[in-house]
Amino acid sequence: MSDQIDRLVEAAMSLNDPPEIDPAQDAVPAVQAPAAELAAESPRILVVDDDDGFRTMIRDWLADEGITDIEEANNGADAVKMAPEISPDLILMDVRMPRMNGIEAAERIREILPAVQIVMLSGYEDTVLREAGEKAGLYAYLVKGCAPDVLWRTIRFALNSQAKR
Repeated sequence: MSDQIDRLVEAAMSLNDPPEIDPAQDAVPAVQAPAAELAAESPRILVVDDDDGFRTMIRDWLADEGITDIEEANNGADAVKMAPEISPDLILMDVRMPRMNGIEAAERIREILPAVQIVMLSGYEDTVLREAGEKAGLYAYLVKGCAPDVLWRTIRFALNSQAKR
């Protein structure tokens, strides 16, 4: 399991490195697309967490990264209900929540929407939870507080993988 995670992080870290700039050239290549272009291509992301502050932080961070189509749920049961209605490309979900935990919600969502990618964001580095998530069909299991670039690369990698399904 640890080898899979290491390979995932390694693969994610190799994605979309910024272009090298030759100081001898006058022109500097564009690194980001214009905001209108990003909005037109924005994937739909569902953020599921019972902590309002954490959901707001993730939503605002995603918006800063150019993601404009963001939906929210505060527990697994609401996520299961919302998922088929909004057809997200990616779900960022907590593990421990009231009404229904993230593992059970992921299993139910994967039955309804098998192509959706689900990234678990947990406050716990727990092997049992990680293995349960793997069985539930999670794309990745990350611990809250991981480096933003790791989360961003995981999101991009998951979306790229989802597009190929």
